[in-house]
Amino acid sequence: MAVLSLDNDVKWSDFETLVTALCIEIDKLYDDYRVLQQSRGETVSKEKEIDQGWVEVFRQMPESGDSPMLKLVSFALSIPVSNAYCERVFSLMAQLWSKARNRLSDSVVKAELQVQLNFNMSCADFQEFLKKNCLEPQESS
Repeated sequence: MAVLSLDNDVKWSDFETLVTALCIEIDKLYDDYRVLQQSRGETVSKEKEIDQGWVEVFRQMPESGDSPMLKLVSFALSIPVSNAYCERVFSLMAQLWSKARNRLSDSVVKAELQVQLNFNMSCADFQEFLKKNCLEPQESS
């Protein structure tokens, strides 16, 4: 995982170790690796966050929808560093599925959790957002 920090030189052997479990084409990965080696000194600053450093690297690479380097980095950086988020989801789910609300379907609980975890507007702000962006004005009769 240290290879992804971009703090030190990136060695090909580091990528070979990471690639075995992800079924990535090694030849395409090597092409991306060569681009990384050429652009790393120009674009990557050590003051940046890891994800921002990789954004700069991928801007230098030729556009490819199936970049093995992108797949590898995305996989590695998506691994959570702790289980706090998961614990929070279970806590919220326990609050939703109370004795009074024990007949809720899975889909309703899932929808409520998605709103609580991914939404930061108040109800009034959301109503205004819908009026401005999504709902067509209704004619009064």
